Amino acid sequence: PGTPFVLWDHLFDWGDDYHKKIKEMIAVRSRSGITSRSKVEIKEAKAEVYAAEITGDKHRVAVKIGHGHWEPNGGNWKLASAGKDFAVWEQN
Repeated sequence: PGTPFVLWDHLFDWGDDYHKKIKEMIAVRSRSGITSRSKVEIKEAKAEVYAAEITGDKHRVAVKIGHGHWEPNGGNWKLASAGKDFAVWEQN
């Protein structure tokens, strides 16, 4: 989780799609109650995929980075944002 920051050029200069995806991820973090002290559980760590689940104050979030396949197991996961080589799910 850490302390979040967004680079100006990523949000405003790299196009509308980047802007939309960054805003989606900011909203997920806010809705879930993720803070710099939230618990992170690494689920997969390979050359082609890194995945983790983060426990926020309100609910859990799962994140996948890389071109490999991974999805969270069990319990009411909803895809919140996705793009080339990443996906973010929220648990209801």
